[in-house]
Amino acid sequence: MKLSRKLISAVAFLFILTVSVSAQRGERGPRGDKERSPEKTAERQTARLVEDLGLDEAQAAKVQALNTTYAEKTIAARKAAREEETAQREKMKEQLKPLRDAQEAELMKILTPEQAEKFAEMKANREGKGRRGSKGKKGKEGRKLRK
Repeated sequence: MKLSRKLISAVAFLFILTVSVSAQRGERGPRGDKERSPEKTAERQTARLVEDLGLDEAQAAKVQALNTTYAEKTIAARKAAREEETAQREKMKEQLKPLRDAQEAELMKILTPEQAEKFAEMKANREGKGRRGSKGKKGKEGRKLRK
């Protein structure tokens, strides 16, 4: 009886812990970083400076405007960097496509017709999935795909 109470208590504790951790992640953006507006970022920075440096109201207003301006510029620069990174990735994919096509053509010469058909199926299943492909699958289905 005592063991079952302890077990139920432990399971309930783990459940509550899991829920609270996942609730905190809800604030995060698609890349894991917190998405903030330039105004909120500037407010946080200004509040910290007002508290740490003891700024008066006039100084606080000027610092708020300064922080807002630079927060907007920083967010724009980060966004541009992400877009450039994506463009670089796409450019690299395009440059490597002829190489992949040549490799696949030579592979088809080696494979039997049954193997070629199975390879085409695997390729069709793989398209549309992320970088990890079928590695995330568990159980029989995942083992079948890895063989």
